Amino acid sequence: MAAGKKFALLHRKSSSARRIEYAIESGGAIFALARTTHQSSMALFAEFREFLSRGNAVDLAVGVIIGAAFTNVVTSITDGIIRPLIALIAPDPGVGLMLGPLDIGRVVSALVNFLLTAAVIFFIIVKPMNALRRKRERTKAETSQ
Repeated sequence: MAAGKKFALLHRKSSSARRIEYAIESGGAIFALARTTHQSSMALFAEFREFLSRGNAVDLAVGVIIGAAFTNVVTSITDGIIRPLIALIAPDPGVGLMLGPLDIGRVVSALVNFLLTAAVIFFIIVKPMNALRRKRERTKAETSQ
């Protein structure tokens, strides 16, 4: 087919048909683009996996979760024990007078919640992560010898 006829034929077709024919004629550019995209996405995934396996992100996440759980413990101790004791000693309009028993149940509940959260995070995230680190260090030591 002559170049002029080929251009005229391509010009009359829809833009998507022209792109497909051009891609086929240009040596499979679509497949090359798809292959490049797949490789770059796999490289991105591998880089993200390496970032997580270094442990910095995991340590930060564990710290945030433990911190949030401990905040609940501190708030419960303050609201349930400290404020009522202060109110008994020096009644102030800002701190209500509490004549009944101290709210120890809230504090115990917060402590149990904190301990359970810390235990779950330790056994499900920290312990396996440390085992993985030790295994990688052993593998590096064996390959370097």
